[in-house]
Amino acid sequence: MSTPYNKTYVPPFPTLPVTLGEGASRVGPVPALIDSGADTTLVPVDLLDQIGVGEGEQVTIRSHFGERQIALLYLVPLSIAGAHLVGIYVVGNEATDEIILGRNVLNKLSLLLDGPAQQTDVLDDATAQRLRARRVET
Repeated sequence: MSTPYNKTYVPPFPTLPVTLGEGASRVGPVPALIDSGADTTLVPVDLLDQIGVGEGEQVTIRSHFGERQIALLYLVPLSIAGAHLVGIYVVGNEATDEIILGRNVLNKLSLLLDGPAQQTDVLDDATAQRLRARRVET
């Protein structure tokens, strides 16, 4: 599955379509920004309200500038390119209307960020295994 980068950003931003929730109370697919520097995934609170998930515990998060703030964790099922991820903790974000995929989700996927082609690919298991085997051989 290939997804074009979001070209409204300079430089363009890698993205993936994400579906939040399950069954009748799901939203998506909606575009999500891929941020390999983020520890966790951030989801706009209004999307979390739409799928009806209850608030989790309060946590303290730290921005890339080092400032700390209180946030709420939510337990959310996510679907990305056919991968169904259950029991994913996300931080409710009131500051933006964009989903930011952090490493807690990205580390569950085999991805190719193709900057020159400006597209993101979620690799199937066979392709990922072939690339891993090739890496071991060299």
